[in-house]
Amino acid sequence: QIWTPDGVRVFNSRSRRPLPDQIVLGFSDARMEGSTYRVYSLATPFQVIQVAQDMEVRRDMARALALRTVAPIAAAAPLLMLIVWCVVSWSLRPVKRARAQVADRQPEDLSPINVPDLPDEIRPLMQELNLLLERMRGAFALQKQFVGDAAHELRSPLAALKLQLQSLRRAGDDASRRVAEERLA
Repeated sequence: QIWTPDGVRVFNSRSRRPLPDQIVLGFSDARMEGSTYRVYSLATPFQVIQVAQDMEVRRDMARALALRTVAPIAAAAPLLMLIVWCVVSWSLRPVKRARAQVADRQPEDLSPINVPDLPDEIRPLMQELNLLLERMRGAFALQKQFVGDAAHELRSPLAALKLQLQSLRRAGDDASRRVAEERLA
C-alpha cells in the first residue's frame, strides 16, 4: 500500500485484503483474516509505503532455501569424510610403523627405535622412549657386571669349603675327622 502524508491510501496491490490502517514504521507483524503478515513501513517526504508478506509464504521460502543450502553439504559429506579418513590414515603411517616396531621387539632388545618422518607431535615421545631404552640398557649392564663380580667373589670361599669337605670325607680316623670338621666349621 502507498499512503499520502495526510493518511489517504492512494494504492493497494491487494484490494481484497487490505493491510491494517495503523502504520508502524519499520518491521511489525499484523494479523488479518486468520493470516499473519510480516509488514515493513517506510516514510518518505511525499508518501508512506507499506509492504507485507504472508508468514506462511516466508516459512515456505525459508524451508526451500535451507534445503537448497543443506542438500549439497549433505551430499558432499560422505565424500569429505572419506577424504579426511584417507588424509589422517596417510599422515599416521609413521606412527603405525613405530607401533609395529615396538610391538615386534623381543624383551632383551633395547636398541633405539628409528622411525623417520614422525609427526612433530610424536617425535618428542619417541625421543624420550629411546632415552629410557638407553637408561635400561645401562642399568642391565651394571646388573650383569654386579652379578659377575658377586659370582667371582663367591668362588673363592666356595672352593675353600669344597676342599675342607673333601678333606673331611678322606679322613680315615676319628682324630683327623675332628680336625677336618673344625676346619670346615
